[in-house]
Amino acid sequence: MLKRAAICILALLLCVGCAAAETTKTEHVFVVSHPDGSIADLVDTVRLSNPDHLDVLTDNTCLEGIENIGGDETFAKEDTTVTWQANGNEILYQGTSGRAPLAVPVVTAELDGHTTPVSELTGKSGHLTLTIRYTQETPLPCFAATLLLLPQSARNLTLTNAKAFSLSGQQAVIGWGIPGADEAIGLPDSFSLSFDAEDISLDLMMSIATMDPIREGIDRAGLSDAELNLELEEAVSLLAALSAGTTLPETTGKTKDIPGKINELNDGLNQLEDGAHQLADGADALNVGAAKLYLGMTLLDKGAASLSDGTKQLAEGTQQLSTGLTALSQNSPALNDGADAILSALLESANRQLAQSALSPFGLSVPQLTPANYKETLDTLIAKLSPDAVKEIAEQAVREKVAASVRENAEAISSAVKEKVRASVLDSVLTAAGIEMDAESYEKRTAGSVDEKTAAAIEESLKAQMASEAVKAKIEELTEAEINALVDQALPEAMNSDEVKAMTAEAAAGLESLKALRAQLEQVDAFVAGVHAYTDGVDQANAGARELLNGANAASSGAETLSGSVKKLNDGVAQLKDGTKALSEGAKTLHETGIVTLRDSILDAEKKGASFLLPYVDENMRDALRIYENTCEQVKNNGYDLAPQSGTQNTLYIIRTDLM
Repeated sequence: MLKRAAICILALLLCVGCAAAETTKTEHVFVVSHPDGSIADLVDTVRLSNPDHLDVLTDNTCLEGIENIGGDETFAKEDTTVTWQANGNEILYQGTSGRAPLAVPVVTAELDGHTTPVSELTGKSGHLTLTIRYTQETPLPCFAATLLLLPQSARNLTLTNAKAFSLSGQQAVIGWGIPGADEAIGLPDSFSLSFDAEDISLDLMMSIATMDPIREGIDRAGLSDAELNLELEEAVSLLAALSAGTTLPETTGKTKDIPGKINELNDGLNQLEDGAHQLADGADALNVGAAKLYLGMTLLDKGAASLSDGTKQLAEGTQQLSTGLTALSQNSPALNDGADAILSALLESANRQLAQSALSPFGLSVPQLTPANYKETLDTLIAKLSPDAVKEIAEQAVREKVAASVRENAEAISSAVKEKVRASVLDSVLTAAGIEMDAESYEKRTAGSVDEKTAAAIEESLKAQMASEAVKAKIEELTEAEINALVDQALPEAMNSDEVKAMTAEAAAGLESLKALRAQLEQVDAFVAGVHAYTDGVDQANAGARELLNGANAASSGAETLSGSVKKLNDGVAQLKDGTKALSEGAKTLHETGIVTLRDSILDAEKKGASFLLPYVDENMRDALRIYENTCEQVKNNGYDLAPQSGTQNTLYIIRTDLM
């Protein structure tokens, strides 16, 4: 965790530092070194900008043997202060110093597994491994890179922290390292290469080293230690309160909106639980009323003598039933809204996650998920992230990248094709002239083997055909075919790159996430549909209870009419009693098992999530912040020479290492 966070910080600094700001003092330190890192020569070239065209410029320097190499301006030096009579011009001067460079490459070699001095490699053959490590007298974080031309016979090349490319028809390697970085980040300070070669010849390698991108990145980030520490402390305080289940503190930084949102969610869960509790109580009251009604109907059925009392109990029971169902029905909108809110909240969370997900590399745009479209939308995304679809997208992107690289050498490829076509055309001209020679033999002919007139005619015919549109079109056609063949040849290796593997792995992870999201949404959607079906049933039962109440009142005023239908009414009330009992048990289960479990699960998830994040933020992010603060301190003075009295300082080390 720490390594990943620190690498992210350093990568950000390197990226933002690529644009150079206007400077007062620019240094180019030219170094000549030996393979063992010892210095053969060092010259520091300094440019003092003069945007205001001042007559006098003052600088600090520890250089000796100062020489003006940009003009005839004079200077006076006292201790480390040098004063230039600039006359409105910028100053370009150079000097030397015994100070060590920021970083120096040290080359070690193994030939067929045996350590061999670099100077003894010339003329030898075998499997060679070169390791270039950037060493420092004082550890300071910087970026270093090295360019090395390989022998013409080099083959079976393997690289670590380096890339190979073609330079003027010769293989070349550029490797890099970031020496001086905090050990916790784990960034490399060296690179290596291995290859097989015959008659080895290594001339020299060129390296650069600089702290400027890191310093520029820190300046552009504009993050103070106080701001970062405040954000960290507020995040730790918020996570600690969440994991302990205590009152959330107020925050002022980037987390300031989180406590309110979490409190709003928890309040909603409590309201949902209260509504479910009221639903269970109402269903229980309904069940009690139905039981009383059933008892009354039983008494009514026993005899006409108790008809008056039975009808009165029936009226009372149906009144209780109507009252209970009315109260229950009044809670239906709240229950429906609560269920709809759960689905809406889940869809809102899913939309945020999809909006932040990295689906654009696969050409996917995600519309807003709604209850009506989420199944079709997610099924479409899942289909587009299948292994075959991802492979096709990756292959198209890699092919375009490889084609662009190959076309950088289009001119050389065209020249080679043109030579082949010329030889073919010359063969045809020679055959037409009756000369029994091929193109190669004709080019090497001896004096007198073909008379001058014939030779001139052949040359004229060759030029004419080579200038024809048909031959030009043939050259273009063969050139394009050669480029396509080179692209097809390089494509399998490019498809096996870490970048493509990472893209495929990311698509697979996204596919599984989308499948899990669809299943979760479908479960919640089914729950919401069940709640709506239940509330519709309650409303229907309420309407029926009112009708039953009207019937009971009518029955109490007409005992004779009621007497004939007592049996049927008694059977209906028995069924009603069984239904209200099931309704009461279902409402109780929904409250105790469903809603309470949902609320407790979400609150428990808040605590567990905060408990999981708290050690990472409290420990690892503190280490990452320490690395950032140390880096800020280390790059304050990034120059080889002394810092100027005003303005900024940029320094680039250009190192030539002689390998022969």
